[in-house]
Amino acid sequence: MILKKLINKSWYGSIGYIHNDSDIELLGSYLLHNQLVLDEFEGHIFAFTYNELNEEYLEKTISSLYPNAIIIYLDENRGHNFGTADLDNTVFDICKDLEVKWLCKASNDIILQPDILGIPIKEADFYYIEGIGYGGMKNWDFDFDKIQNEYFYPQTNFYFINVSKTDYLTDKNYIDETYHQIQSIENYNGKIWEYIQE
Repeated sequence: MILKKLINKSWYGSIGYIHNDSDIELLGSYLLHNQLVLDEFEGHIFAFTYNELNEEYLEKTISSLYPNAIIIYLDENRGHNFGTADLDNTVFDICKDLEVKWLCKASNDIILQPDILGIPIKEADFYYIEGIGYGGMKNWDFDFDKIQNEYFYPQTNFYFINVSKTDYLTDKNYIDETYHQIQSIENYNGKIWEYIQE
């Protein structure tokens, strides 16, 4: 099977943070760049935390390409790690509620090339494609062969999951407990993994 067949029966769940209108413009450019791949998905969900939010502009940007997309805003942003977990759970929960079988969870700043559609895959309930950012590529001098053979840095910004075989994505009680725990840490540096192992 090729990835396109999985994409055709999956919903695309994109998450991200909107600081201001410039981020909305940037999101629009990512959507246009990724359109050949994104058009292959059965449905689209976009979930955001934000600093300043021009809802009309954001919704116009998304709906110009995906008029049936579900757009969600979380009023509380608990920071980089916790905000991401909250957004991930939101997208997953929507899929659960709608009885969507497959979710492709991504970040709103992912770049997708059309050749991703032809990637061969075997039957599974979870698929992960490693991504690397510009900074990571720069650190490896843009040596794609070396990156492909030696780089491994898993992140939660792109994967496929069979929602129908999963009860929940991330334990919300655990996220809340650890969030409250870090609130009492003086000079917390935003890197929870340095305070709470695993």
